[in-house]
Amino acid sequence: MRAPVIPDLRDQKFKILKKAVKKLEKDGIKEAMERNGITPVDEAVIMLKILISSLFFRLELSYFVEELNRRNKLRKLLNISEVPDIKEVYDFMSKMEEEQFRKAVEQIINSLFGKIGKRCFKIIMDISGIDLDLNKQKNRKPNEGLKDRDYKWGFDGNKFFIGFKLAFAIDYKTKRPLLFLIFPANIHDSQIFEDVLENLKKKGFLRPKTIVMADKGFCSYYNYNVALKKYRIVPVIWLKENMSISKLLSLISTPLTYFLENRMKELAFFKKLVKILIHHLKREDELKAERSEVEDLFKLGKCGLFMDKIHRFTKRSVAKFVYANVLLIAILVRLGFREKKVLQRLAEW
Repeated sequence: MRAPVIPDLRDQKFKILKKAVKKLEKDGIKEAMERNGITPVDEAVIMLKILISSLFFRLELSYFVEELNRRNKLRKLLNISEVPDIKEVYDFMSKMEEEQFRKAVEQIINSLFGKIGKRCFKIIMDISGIDLDLNKQKNRKPNEGLKDRDYKWGFDGNKFFIGFKLAFAIDYKTKRPLLFLIFPANIHDSQIFEDVLENLKKKGFLRPKTIVMADKGFCSYYNYNVALKKYRIVPVIWLKENMSISKLLSLISTPLTYFLENRMKELAFFKKLVKILIHHLKREDELKAERSEVEDLFKLGKCGLFMDKIHRFTKRSVAKFVYANVLLIAILVRLGFREKKVLQRLAEW
């Protein structure tokens, strides 16, 4: 039996929800919705409040709308005078295109956090499996037999799952989500790395000397070289068991054009990047502690909210659901939930 949603501002969870919903009423959020064609804006804000609140309590949308209709205090807390019909909510969500909603969420996050300056900073990136609520026995056919389906079989290092992969990048200092992209589950993590870097660069988040931390799933000699030469950043990717720093150094080749065209400043900068990389790879224990912070955000999304066992089966519907989760995580981080212990407590609430 599902628990009723009875607002009580003495309860910390309702206090947090009230602040989170308040963030969605800011002018910058409305502008982001309008800019991406998600209109009428006032209705869009109401729909977003309902969606975010249902995720916050890990409840089905239909049940949460029923609770809204039953409880005046809940409507007052969300500042909603008229509750839309559940069909209207689903229709509104289905009308939005995946990319349209992703861009709107990105711009809402920009509005919440403000612009990032030109300083160098540290980015942590990771991949998380999005496991769909499917009968695994019934869907045992290999990926070749799933050509007519968006979802695929994948492996997350511990077990096989069926669904998609979410690539997620955050600013280490502020925990602000910078990038979130969905890929087929059967693509190896190392093949996603360059796509993520290219998208980060387009959005202006990559600067020369930026440190990008990632786990050994992204490890390949190609990824080290492309990050150092093409993007001029420091790719702090954990080495696999069969790799060593000396072997890595022997396979990082200095671009010949630096010598042929007498580009000594660029050569010196390249050597500096490699030196910074080696320095970081030698402090593996510290790296693990730093990188675990993005894992706490993933845990919040998968355990504390509603990203585990998603009952949706097309990339379009899964993507919009996941982007809404990312927005909720961003709002919670903006409200001050950044510390490791606090994130763990939220995830286990």
